[in-house]
Amino acid sequence: MYNILTEIQTAPLPESRNKWRGRVPNWDQYNEEKWHRIYMIPHQCTKETKLRALQYKILHSSVATNSQLHRIGFVQSDLCTFCQRERETIDHLFVQCTHINILWTDLQSWLSRNLQRPDNQINFSSEDIFFGRLNYDELINNIILLTKHYIAYMPVNSMDQSQMLLEK
Repeated sequence: MYNILTEIQTAPLPESRNKWRGRVPNWDQYNEEKWHRIYMIPHQCTKETKLRALQYKILHSSVATNSQLHRIGFVQSDLCTFCQRERETIDHLFVQCTHINILWTDLQSWLSRNLQRPDNQINFSSEDIFFGRLNYDELINNIILLTKHYIAYMPVNSMDQSQMLLEK
């Protein structure tokens, strides 16, 4: 039995990682081991199925954005739900939207003020937001994942309320 278990190899990496080519800086530096760690982050930082499912959708570029929903005739506009200026793609929704950038900036400031960290300054790169932090603890990755869930599923009018909470 031991021999059987030790011969089991890890599952091959999904081809969806290739969808990130050209969208993430230094993509060619993402070796197989790094991708395995990226795919494990949601399993290490949360037990919440809905959060794991969202991260799976993000990694596979299958989050239902207005751009995709408009293409199949489900919504009338492909514009961003929040800024109403740009096409709502996964990249725009989670990183590029000016309204969402404010949320990330406020969250980084709040975390920097309230977490006792040696570096005392928390900054998220686009890679951190999309994939999670590879060299950070589960708490930060859980917070990033919760924030992405909030962005993906929150009503538009609650954005102002979230910023007021982070200011306190």
